[in-house]
Amino acid sequence: VLRFMPVSVLLQQILIIFLEIGIGAVAAKCKVIRGEGSKVLSDLVMYITLPCTLLASTNITGGGETVLLGIRLPATVQSFVSAVGNCTTPLALMIVGVMLAGSRPADLLKKPFLYLTTGLRCILFPLLFILVLWLLPLDRTLCMGITILASCPAGSMAAVAARQNDVESELASQAVAQSTLFIIVSIPVLLTLAGALFQ
Repeated sequence: VLRFMPVSVLLQQILIIFLEIGIGAVAAKCKVIRGEGSKVLSDLVMYITLPCTLLASTNITGGGETVLLGIRLPATVQSFVSAVGNCTTPLALMIVGVMLAGSRPADLLKKPFLYLTTGLRCILFPLLFILVLWLLPLDRTLCMGITILASCPAGSMAAVAARQNDVESELASQAVAQSTLFIIVSIPVLLTLAGALFQ
């Protein structure tokens, strides 16, 4: 089962996520990003890099040209939106780090709401997905791929949106951090369960 997601790969990706969060936290602590800096970064993600990510992901490449909704785009445009879009996740995670800079690590363990969020996102929702997939006559590889996607932690874009609208941005960032840490345990367990069911 774990050939779909080797533990070493999982740990490497989690380390990368926390390093990107850490860069944001260090930047805030060192006053590199001040005051409304995270709001500016949030606007940059929401209005520039995220649309480029969506544009790049909805493109279909064929015959050396890119087609989007019936419109042929030059390969240079596709390369441009892909390059800008690739900045979305690192920037979003750095914003999470900036918002976590004022928190203590112990805060991730003290708030019941965080455990509720993590439980829903990392346990209940994936289990429901696995149950539905088990009932459907789908290919095993497809089922395992969907299970991996369903088991991913809370998205950093939720924290970016919270910061942009000044609504519980610190709490949203803590939810991202806690759920990311929790998947070290949850994803291997869920994939083992899914592998046993999707025979």
